[in-house]
Amino acid sequence: MPTSRTWSYMLSYIDATVPERILQVITYRCQSPRRGLTREHI
Repeated sequence: MPTSRTWSYMLSYIDATVPERILQVITYRCQSPRRGLTREHI
């Protein structure tokens, strides 16, 4: 079982990376809308 420290680390890591990832997807779709439509949705 993961410890509370591990959970807090994972949560902070997710909080830091998820918005970044979404921004990358949005930017990618804006640059190439045709290919963006074929890629999986968020």
